[in-house]
Amino acid sequence: MSKEKVEDSEQTSSPAPNPPINNLQINYAKELIELKHPLRRIHITHVWPFLKIFSCCIGKPKRNFNLALKNSLRQKLGITMPKSDTKLEQNPFLRMGYGMNAYFDLIINLMKMMGFISVVAAMPAMVIYDSYSSLTPYVMFDNFMLGNMGGASFVCA
Repeated sequence: MSKEKVEDSEQTSSPAPNPPINNLQINYAKELIELKHPLRRIHITHVWPFLKIFSCCIGKPKRNFNLALKNSLRQKLGITMPKSDTKLEQNPFLRMGYGMNAYFDLIINLMKMMGFISVVAAMPAMVIYDSYSSLTPYVMFDNFMLGNMGGASFVCA
């Protein structure tokens, strides 16, 4: 009886090995990743535009293979490339839909507005601070700071 229990426990403890995956399953997984992550292959300069300064180090963005294939087939058939595909090649975020693009536009406009408001609000204060001369040996922009107004002084009678 104890031998049967040992044999039963050995059979239940070792799971059956998984069969290896084939090429069809690998290709299907790649297609799923491509469908669920459409921005996976976009160039880094589309994500962070300020990196265009370092384009000599980063390299040029590659064209999207699917769009290039469509374009070459259209050229062979004598059909012109539609403007939507041209815009999609220039701005890959259009694949995300209207909501995401409206959000990005809103964020950019809010950043511009806050930058403008902060400059307009800071200019009068900087002019007022510059009119004082408490910090005589100016270092860079010290004359535009609050410290240029000077500290409190004691008046003794």
